[in-house]
Amino acid sequence: MSLSESGGIVVATVRGVNRWIFYAASLVLLGCHIGRPRPATSGVFVGRISVPSAEPGLSDSLRNGLGAALAAMGATRGSGGDRVDVAVQMATTRPMAVGASTQIFMAKLSIRVAVLGARPRSTTLSGERSFPVNHSDSLGASGARARAFDELTSSLSRDAASWIVYGPSSEQK
Repeated sequence: MSLSESGGIVVATVRGVNRWIFYAASLVLLGCHIGRPRPATSGVFVGRISVPSAEPGLSDSLRNGLGAALAAMGATRGSGGDRVDVAVQMATTRPMAVGASTQIFMAKLSIRVAVLGARPRSTTLSGERSFPVNHSDSLGASGARARAFDELTSSLSRDAASWIVYGPSSEQK
């Protein structure tokens, strides 16, 4: 580093600036290269959806939600990729609180997602969502329950798609 005076202003010049620019550019390029992890699978398709409960529309909601989430990630393939099977382990509601005119219920959904192919793997995902119901509105109660399960299937489908694409490539023991 050298100092010089030019009209009362001290000017500092630094040699080796090019070296620091090279280091900064290398760091930026390395950061761009790291990015997201490699996908654990090259392509999947949604196979069997097993729903042992009597929750109406749950099977279609899971199939559509998982298919849309996988398509948004670019992970779908026709019938040539790994098959993804989903089994609903639990779909229940239970009362949580009672008020003067409403009651709060909790919907719980638990699914098991299995990727079947060259490297089979599986995981279990679950979620809960509360929803209010007016005491005098029985039709509104079924609608609120359906909306709660729709939101749960949407959320769990996105989580499942992320796990399918970026999760471990084989079972961890």
